Amino acid sequence: GDTGIQRREIDILARFAREHHVFISCGTMTELRATNVVSVLLDDTGNVVAKYQKRDAMDEATAGMEPPTIVQNRLGKVSTLICSDIEKDRFVKAYTRCGPVLLINPCHIQPVSGQGSRADLLASTWRVSLESTNRRLEHIAYSTAATIIRCDMPHPVGMGNTTVVTPADRM
Repeated sequence: GDTGIQRREIDILARFAREHHVFISCGTMTELRATNVVSVLLDDTGNVVAKYQKRDAMDEATAGMEPPTIVQNRLGKVSTLICSDIEKDRFVKAYTRCGPVLLINPCHIQPVSGQGSRADLLASTWRVSLESTNRRLEHIAYSTAATIIRCDMPHPVGMGNTTVVTPADRM
């Protein structure tokens, strides 16, 4: 069906999902007819099984009204929270109440560029922010028993950072 997003890119990823029998989170993208940031999940047959809209960018009054996007597959329940949505307790609680075994967190972190003291300050701030976010992901993973995969866009568009946090009993 029409997801309202870049059809060509989805078709390429859907073909890959079918050929390799894998589930794919299509990261973050902007809907064509709106400014919504979304993430699409494809099943192992290449079908779009879910489209998650970033909640943090929504109007505060409507942000909590959307039901959690949960997909059941052979891994169990899979959920998505885009970028800073994972930093908002109300979104995390709504999603983790559904009991996902995997929580995918695609994001876009602007790369640090330039030279000199400003670039050094930005790099230092980025490192502290990354450490803080990783501690939050660890807390969510261990308190909910869900594995979390946070994946950034590759450099030079993003910082290219990927973090996987798995509760100790799943290793």
